[in-house]
Parts: sequence; C-alpha cells; structure tokens
Amino acid sequence: MTKKIICVILFILVAFSIINASYATQIGSTSYGYVDKVVYGNYSSNETVVLIVGVHPQENGIHKAIANAVKSKSASLNKRYVLYYVHVTKNVNDYSKSRMNGQLLAQKFVVPDVSNEHPMLVVDNHENHYKNSGYAYCRFLYPISGTKITKTYANQIISAMTFLRVYYPPNPTSPQYVTVPIAKKGIPTIIYETYAYDSAAKKASDANAIINALDKKVIQIPTVKASRSGGYFNTAKNVTLTMDKPGIIYYTINGSTPTITSTKYNAIITITHTTTLKYMAVDNNGHKSCVYTQTYILDQIAPKLVATYPKNNTTGISRTHPISIRFSENVLASINWSNVIVKNKYNQTCKITKWVSGNHIYIKTNSKRSKYLYYTIYIPASAVKDYAGNNFAGYTFKFKTGKY
Repeated sequence: MTKKIICVILFILVAFSIINASYATQIGSTSYGYVDKVVYGNYSSNETVVLIVGVHPQENGIHKAIANAVKSKSASLNKRYVLYYVHVTKNVNDYSKSRMNGQLLAQKFVVPDVSNEHPMLVVDNHENHYKNSGYAYCRFLYPISGTKITKTYANQIISAMTFLRVYYPPNPTSPQYVTVPIAKKGIPTIIYETYAYDSAAKKASDANAIINALDKKVIQIPTVKASRSGGYFNTAKNVTLTMDKPGIIYYTINGSTPTITSTKYNAIITITHTTTLKYMAVDNNGHKSCVYTQTYILDQIAPKLVATYPKNNTTGISRTHPISIRFSENVLASINWSNVIVKNKYNQTCKITKWVSGNHIYIKTNSKRSKYLYYTIYIPASAVKDYAGNNFAGYTFKFKTGKY
C-alpha cells in the first residue's frame, strides 16, 4: 500500500512538472533568422510581462543573461513571463546588417504576436557602448510609451535598481521597428539598456535584478479611460469613465487633484461649460492609478472678421502681394472652403493658391493681377470654422490694383 501511495505521488509530481514545463515555440522564420517564444513563471497569473531579446545580435551578453535569469527563476516567479528570443543567422558578424536583420525579424513576428499575450508591460533588452554610442549614460530605462503608467513602471524598477535612470538616448535605431509599433497598440513599453563592456558576471547579476524588480516591484496599477478626450466643443458632452479592473474611480471637475475623499464616479458626467476633469482609480487591492486630466473647452462663439489686406474698397494695391483675412481666433477649413474664390471686374474667376495658417486665410493669385482693375474676394459662410466647429458667417470685399 505504501509503495502504491508513493508511486501515485511521484506520478502527480511528474505530471505537474510536465504541465508547467517551458518549451520554446518557433513563431516564425526567414532566410536570415527565426524567433522563438517561451513562457515562464506563474502560468495562471493574470499579470504578464513580455521580454524581448536578440534584436541586436552583437549585444548577446545581456540577451543570454535575461533568458537564463527568467528561466532559472521560473518556478518562483509570481507573474507570467513571455520571452521572445530573436535569432539572427545571416550576416551575424556584420554590425549594421545583423542589427537590421534582427529588427526586421522582431517587426515581422514579435510585434503582431505581442497583443495576443495582453501584457501589462513589454521590456526590450539591449546593450550599448556608452559614450561611443553618443550616450550620456550606459545603464538606463528608455520609456517608449509616453504614458504615465509606463513612467510609473520605470520608476518602480528603478526603486530596486537604483543605478538605473530614465534616459532618452539620441538617434536610437530599433524603436521604429519594434517598440514604437508595440507602444502604439496601447501597451506600456520600455527599453532596458546596459553596458556592453560589463563582465558576464555583472550582466548576469543585473539580469537577475531586473527580473526580481519586474516580479516584486512592478505593480499592475489600474488604468482609467474617458469615453471622450478633452478638446474644443460647441455643445454639451457626456463623459463616461471606466477602469480595467474592479475598484472605485474618484474625480474632480474644478481642476484639483482627486484623492480617495473626492467624488466617487457612479454616473455619466455631463460637461456643460469649460471644465477640467481629473480622475484616478483605486482597485480592490488598494493600488492607485495615475491621475488623468481632460480639459473640455466649450465655445459657442463663431470666429469674427478682424481685418483684411487689402482693406475693402482700397485702391492702388500691389498686383502681386498675397491677400490675407484675419479672424478673432484660430480657424480651420470648413465645408465651403472650396468656394473661397477671387474674381476680377469682368466676373472671371482667377486661379489661386489658398491656405489657412493660425487665425489667417492667405490667398495668392497664380499670375500677376492686371493693373488698375477691381478684384473681389468671396469668403462664403462656412468656409472656415473654429476648433469647436463654429462656422464663420461669411464676408466679401474688393480692391483695385495700381500700376505695379
């Protein structure tokens, strides 16, 4: 009986280890390389961190160190980790070509696959040559996403790795291929850079440190979205706030920073006048989100004419100088922009080039205007509008050219 019990226990342990074993899956290949994907850590966690290595193959020291660190710690990690390992097989010893090959592999296979993992954070790992790379620092985090939550995650990592700092290096090459497209999907994305000339032991130590920081210091804070972003409007707007996990949203409409003593969100917010809405959330675990701000500017006053060049009914005007119309506020082309025209005394429509810049319309006739002749400028209603959508009422004026 005892032997049977032991056998059953051993069978269960073996089965469990098989179920939780990590296997590399090749997600794509080309003539110049391939990409492997491996899952580590707590498979049942709803917090996933993506790690990318191998994009620049000559930076392989930190790539191997990161891969080894997450693999060795897999059984004790709280979060789920997806490792994308880019393997360049062509022109590996050519600095420029190998980098491009890695970037193209990641662009082709990693970028489209990342969204399927619903990560809370993506970290792309690299090495640099410090001053030879034109960098002011050799160990840093480069937040690709410009979001508050990304900067929060960066600061959480730095709290455990105090030798790091947030830094935006000049002329980076890989972001446009890999991390920028990922960030554009709304995923918090960071590049981790370390010093290429560090020893293997130092790289291994730092790799273990960043995995520990990601697992213990990086907290998945809630995010809040407004159904309508701030901007210019000419009618009242309804705004709905939603958060990505259970919790409470707090907000203010007077420009002050919300706290847990502020108004709790429980119904649509109606914006009837210019308002600065600030909001934040606290999830059921007590984690606070960033503070978000939306400014809604309600403007129901249409742009007014301020001045024209030339003035109405003036004479002796230059035959080549551009015509300009100035408004009381900045404007945009509206539905009747195509009907902004210039006609001469004989009711002939002139060929013109026209454009809007700030609070001005500029018009240039494509050929020199005739001397001693009247010209009429037609700015119809709804030719331009302000940023809130209020249309200009329209205006017509004329002038007479001089000899030159």
